[in-house]
Amino acid sequence: MSIDDFVISFFTTGPGVSNLAITIYSMARKGVSPKINALLSLMFAGVILMLLVINNRMSRDNGRKENVV
Repeated sequence: MSIDDFVISFFTTGPGVSNLAITIYSMARKGVSPKINALLSLMFAGVILMLLVINNRMSRDNGRKENVV
């Protein structure tokens, strides 16, 4: 998560509205709990998984293009 997303969300959301950035911030203000650690671990694993899939697909596509030329 970028700091920019949090800042924009913090100043533009209305009362009663809570997105992921605001929820994590409010949970962190009370103290770091296992819920925050679990959520951020899942987010980190998801991003790494997506990067690996995209990298694998791009390398396969580049290999096919080199074989054609």
